[in-house]
Amino acid sequence: MQLDDAVIDRSAEEGSRQVALALLGECGEAARRLAKPSDDEALHDFRVGLRRLRTVLRAFAPWLEASVQPRDPKRLRKLARASNAARDAQVHLAFLASQAPHGSARRRAGLEFLQGRLEARRREGAGVGRLVARYERISRKLAERMPRYEVRLDEAPSRATFGAALAAVLGEALASVRARIAGIAGPADEPHVHKARIAVKRLRYLLEPLRGNALADARGAVGELKRLQEVLGDLHDAHTLAHDLEAALLEAAAERTHRLFAAVYGAGARGAALRDQLRGGPRAGLLALVRIVRERRDGLFAELERAWRADGLAALAAEVERLTTALEQRAGGRVEIQRRYLLTALPPRAEGGPQVEIAIGWLPGEPVRERLRTVRAADGERYWRGFIQGEGVHRLQVEEETSGEVFEALWPLTEGRRETRRRREVSDGGVTWWIDELAERHAIVAETQLLPHAAGAPIPDWLRPWVVRELTEDPSSLPAEAAGAEAGSRAPAAEPAAAAGEGALPADAAPPPH
Repeated sequence: MQLDDAVIDRSAEEGSRQVALALLGECGEAARRLAKPSDDEALHDFRVGLRRLRTVLRAFAPWLEASVQPRDPKRLRKLARASNAARDAQVHLAFLASQAPHGSARRRAGLEFLQGRLEARRREGAGVGRLVARYERISRKLAERMPRYEVRLDEAPSRATFGAALAAVLGEALASVRARIAGIAGPADEPHVHKARIAVKRLRYLLEPLRGNALADARGAVGELKRLQEVLGDLHDAHTLAHDLEAALLEAAAERTHRLFAAVYGAGARGAALRDQLRGGPRAGLLALVRIVRERRDGLFAELERAWRADGLAALAAEVERLTTALEQRAGGRVEIQRRYLLTALPPRAEGGPQVEIAIGWLPGEPVRERLRTVRAADGERYWRGFIQGEGVHRLQVEEETSGEVFEALWPLTEGRRETRRRREVSDGGVTWWIDELAERHAIVAETQLLPHAAGAPIPDWLRPWVVRELTEDPSSLPAEAAGAEAGSRAPAAEPAAAAGEGALPADAAPPPH
C-alpha cells in the first residue's frame, strides 16, 4: 500500500477513504489471481486483503458512514468464512509435506490417509474463484461510494485528522492485544489463542498504512506484530490440525470396524484371516502425528511465554504508544468520541459507589477553549489544565496535570464560567460511564467516551429509563460559547428548571479522575 506521508494530516473522512480505496485495489488484484490454479498465494492474499479491509471499515466507521452500508462488512465477512476450509487444508498439507520423508511405513500410512482427506477438502475449496463475482459486486459499490462524502457549509467540521482518528483506535486495539495474550491459560487453550491472534492482526492492520511514513513510521511495530502473529497463527494451526486428526482417527476406526464386520459376518473369518484384517491401517501413523502436533503446540506456547508474555509484549506496547503519542501531538490533541445525556434522576446502578468532587472553570477565548479542573477525592486533590478544539461527538483534546500554584494563578480568570460536580463512575462491559450531579444547575448528566467504531452504541439498559434526551450535539450545552458570547461578560445563571428542561449544561467531557 503506497500512501502519501501527509495522509495523517488530512481529515479523518478523507484519510480513511484513501486507505479503504487502496485496500480495495489490493484485494481486487488478489481476487483476480484466484482464477490462476498455479498461484498458490492468491487465496492467502485475498483473505488477508478482506481482513484488512474489514478492519478499516470497522475502525473508521464514524467517518465512513456515508460510504459504507451496515451490510457491507457482513458480506465481506461471509466471503472470508467461505474460504476457511480451503485455507486450513492448504496450510495443513504444507506442514504434512514436511513430515513425509520421515518415519516408518505405518506412520506414512497415517500421513497419507490424512493427506487424502485434506486434498479432497482443498479441491472442494478450489472453486473459491466463484467468490470473485460476489466480491466484485460488493467492491464495485464501495468503490463508487468511497471517493465522495458530504460536508455541509452550515455545520462545523469534525476537525479530526486521520492521524488523530487512528490514534483514537490504537489504544483500544493495543489494550485488546494485552488482555488477549494474558488470557491464554495454556497450550491447549484454543479459544483464547484464536482471540489473541485476531486482536494482533487488527492492531497490525491499523498500523500498516504508516509503514515507511516519514512523519510516523510504523515499520518496527508492524514487524514485531508480524512475528507475534506468526507464533499465534502456528499455534492456531496446530489446534485446527488436531481436530482434523481426531476426525481422521474416527473415520479410520469406522473403516476398520466395517472391514472386521465384513470379514466375520460375510466370510466367517477366524484366526489368521481375522488377524490379517487387524494388521495395517492408518491408526498408528495418525497417533504418531497426534504426538508430533502436540509437541509442536507445546513448543510454540513455550516460545510465546518466553518471547512475548513479558518483555517482548511490553516493548511492543511501548512502540505503539510512542506512535499514538506522535499522532496525537501532530494533530494537536486526541480525538474524543463523546456521548452525553440529561437524566431525570440518579440511576440506581450509580448509587453507593465512591464519589469525587470536581470543579471546572473555563478561560475566555475560542475556537480553542482552555479549561481548568480540580479533582478532589479521598486520597487528596489534583489539578489539570486542558485545551479543547471542536464540539459535538468528535473533538480534539490535550490535557496535562499541573501544579496547585499554576491552578491558583489562573483560576480567578474563570470567574463566571465555573461548574462544580459530584461524580460517580459506572463500568459496563469495558465502557466507563460518569454520572455527574451538577450543583449549580440542579441537573444530572451521564457521559461516556467511546472508541470511534462504538460511537453509535445504544444506551445501556440500566441507564435508558432515566434518559431525557441527548446533549452531545446541542450547541446550547457548550459553556465556552455561552460565556464568550459577549466579551468580558459573565454567563447568565440559568434557573434550575430551565437548565434541566433546555439542557444548558457544560460539555467539557472531563476525563476520569487520575
